[in-house]
This record gives sequence, structure tokens and C-alpha cells, in this order.
Amino acid sequence: MEGRLQEVMQRGEVTMARTRKGVYLDVHTDRFYDAGGFTIRPEMKVVLDNVVAELRPRFLEDYKVEIVGHTDDSPILHPPIDSNWDLSAIRSAHIARYLVEQGIDPKRIKATGRADSDPIAPNRNVDGTPNPENRSKNRRVQIKIEH
Repeated sequence: MEGRLQEVMQRGEVTMARTRKGVYLDVHTDRFYDAGGFTIRPEMKVVLDNVVAELRPRFLEDYKVEIVGHTDDSPILHPPIDSNWDLSAIRSAHIARYLVEQGIDPKRIKATGRADSDPIAPNRNVDGTPNPENRSKNRRVQIKIEH
């Protein structure tokens, strides 16, 4: 998978970690979605198609995929989405649906939304002002592939 995703990893749009349990991808959503949006852009489909290629039976026969959406703490002001919980869950669900449409068994997939409850960096500075760089880091979708 690393070879397939090398270009987006070099640009810092996707990070990957390996553990004994599997592979964990963090897809940083700023490039892959409009702000507050949940429609999967073609650039995101390229990443997902590479994930699907690795999940085909010739590579893995027994695995689970958990998709976890994360947001920053910025309020959502664009209907029909009216909360970070909704946004993170809908993004995860859309990715899950895309994977199923590409042939991944839906029994293997779990989609959840975490909103801004699990940041990897503080959304705000010590004085309470927003930290744009950290907020960008927190806007991500994790794809956990465990075998």
C-alpha cells in the first residue's frame, strides 16, 4: 500500500502507520473535501481505489476496515449538516459506501464519527484563540485496516 500511496504521502496528505494488527491511514481532509462538505472528490477516490486494490482477496483474505471521521472544533454553519458529529459520521459513511460499491464486503466495514472529540493537536492556543495549523491536522479520516 505504501508504494501505491507514495505520492500523496510525500505531499503530507496521507500518513500511514503499521502495527502488528494492521495498517492505519490518516487522510487529511483539507484537499479531499470542501470545507464542511462530505462529497468525495476525485482526488479522494484515487486514495480509496488504492486501498481497495490492496484489500482484494489476492492480498488479504481476513481483515476488518474501520473508518473514523474527525473534525476540528469550528462550528458547522452550512445546512444540511449542522454539527461536527454529523459531518464526521457522514464522511465516514460515504467512504464506507464507496468501498462497498467497489466490491468490499460490507460485513468487514465499520464507519464512525468522532467529531472534534479526539484531536491529535490542540484546536486552540493557550489564550483560547483558534490554531489554524492544528485545526488542519485534526480534520482527517482514519482508515484502519486490521487483519
